[in-house]
Amino acid sequence: MRHLAILLALASPLALPTNALAQEAQTLTVNGEGNIAAVPDQAVLRVGVEARNESAARAMNEASDHMDALLAVLAERGIEPRDMQTAALSLNQMNGNDSGSLRDGDRDYVARNTLSVTLRDVDAAGEVLQALLEAGANDFSGLSFGLQDPRPVEDEARRAAVADARAKAELYAEAAGVSLGPIRSITEGGMSRPMPMSAPMMFEARGKMPVAAGETMVQSNVQVIWTLESE
Repeated sequence: MRHLAILLALASPLALPTNALAQEAQTLTVNGEGNIAAVPDQAVLRVGVEARNESAARAMNEASDHMDALLAVLAERGIEPRDMQTAALSLNQMNGNDSGSLRDGDRDYVARNTLSVTLRDVDAAGEVLQALLEAGANDFSGLSFGLQDPRPVEDEARRAAVADARAKAELYAEAAGVSLGPIRSITEGGMSRPMPMSAPMMFEARGKMPVAAGETMVQSNVQVIWTLESE
């Protein structure tokens, strides 16, 4: 019985793996990239006020009064409260001159209040910014553009990334004399959403501030692994 058990073990398929099981399937790994340009439909302003006073409380009160004026201008132009958000609020004591002492007449507290304003009408960005500056804004830290709903553009970029990966894979397979088999895996390498883009701008004597929204770019990256088949 012992000799019979040994013979059965040697005859078992599990004891002698076939070449198909012993050899892993050959694969091809390719990275794909998709870039889609879109026209921005949203602008974001960062504008604020700065007030200086020898009293900390008065400096803050002055900054608050100036900000109230800016908020009133935005409300008059139909900007909704959800599109206005305090981005920064600070109060600092001035150091005076380089020696660290205050000169006579120097005010030693500076208060800053910065507001982030989302504009859903890109064409109105220059006009709104000009109105804020005329209303007392004295701290402007940027104008950027983006998309209100980036998902459709992101999906288009994903499709472009997969198509790019397939085109590369077909080229490599043809050059190597093999054929592409089934896809084994697809891994998203990352999505670059619309990045803020600085707007070129300038002041003109007539008080008009032209801005150019241009385009914003959405990028998708994928990694695709194919099984290779011999021709």
